[in-house]
Amino acid sequence: MHGESKYEFRQVKDEVEIVVQKAISKVIDGQEYDHIKANDCIQNVLKVCIDELKQVSTNFKFIVTCHFQQRKGAALESHSSVYWDEDTDGSCVITWESSSLTAILYVYGLAL
Repeated sequence: MHGESKYEFRQVKDEVEIVVQKAISKVIDGQEYDHIKANDCIQNVLKVCIDELKQVSTNFKFIVTCHFQQRKGAALESHSSVYWDEDTDGSCVITWESSSLTAILYVYGLAL
């Protein structure tokens, strides 16, 4: 999709999910959860995601949020609400798990 004009999030959603999954793996694959390093790790994940998403399409503003949770059996509930153009904007949720942590990323694409 690189270089093609895409103005509806549904046209880039699959690529967005792949790019974000790869970005997460690039930053945290093989790492154990460490609450001292968690903030820096999250910031790195977000930076790589945004840098990569800019390559997917320049026709969107992307918002990425990231939740890290140590895997100890605790529940996590998260909700969001949006007011946007359903024809052009969209979102997806990417979950990445290792033996010690779960990362949940919410990506919002807002068409320009």
